[in-house]
Amino acid sequence: MANNWTEQQDIIALFLYTLLPSGKWDKDNPTIKEYAALINRTPDAVVFKLGNLRSLDNSHQSKGLANSSKMDRQVWNQYLNRPYELIAAYEESIRLFKPEDSCAAESRILLPFRQAGDDEPDYSERDFYGWVARRKGQKAFRFALLSNYRFQCCLSGVTTIQMLLASHIVPWSQDQTNRTNPQNGLLLNPLLDRAFDKGFITFSPLTYEAIITERIKDNALVEVLTQFKGKRIMLPNNPARWPKKEFLEYHNDTIFNSCEDILPFTTPALPY
Repeated sequence: MANNWTEQQDIIALFLYTLLPSGKWDKDNPTIKEYAALINRTPDAVVFKLGNLRSLDNSHQSKGLANSSKMDRQVWNQYLNRPYELIAAYEESIRLFKPEDSCAAESRILLPFRQAGDDEPDYSERDFYGWVARRKGQKAFRFALLSNYRFQCCLSGVTTIQMLLASHIVPWSQDQTNRTNPQNGLLLNPLLDRAFDKGFITFSPLTYEAIITERIKDNALVEVLTQFKGKRIMLPNNPARWPKKEFLEYHNDTIFNSCEDILPFTTPALPY
């Protein structure tokens, strides 16, 4: 096999770079081994490639290795800040190596519809597509947020993947054109997701710090949410992936400020 990496191998390596923290870049890591076998490279070569990609990432203090290739730079510049295009390119590359099945089958993402030749990604989801199409868009939306926020709740730091939800800033029903736009989303644990959805909590469009409503009358809920008051969310490494301020302004004005008093549940008196 030629020593040079192909474009498809580089794309798969970049996809792995977005998913796997550098602390997991080890030749004995099962994920590294699995991907190495898939693309016909050694685990050492995959680890080395991830280090080369790190040298192109100005969001990290660590400089990585100094042997990035022209192909590395091409793939990096073309895909890193375009998570939906990276997913599509990754899936196409995976099929070249293992068309029927792949070790990364669970990571295959079906993308929302996009017209050929569009200059910008189409993040819209139209209601007449039906439930199946909606689920496809939401799956891609969730993946983009998992990648952006490095698989942890952006406020609490929870990393259990089953406890991470892709939360819309502007609700699905209110903005068709940005339903699957990653900049219209936050990765939150279920409690914070619900609190954000109901307007109990929001985030400053300027500082990204958590703001807790004063309308909560439930002392237990106040205690839980107050620990996050003034805490800044963990933002994606690349500013191009940060939540859009216009979306947060909408949430502040339309959802947070219109929130009604949150009263604790009281057991109704039973008739005798």
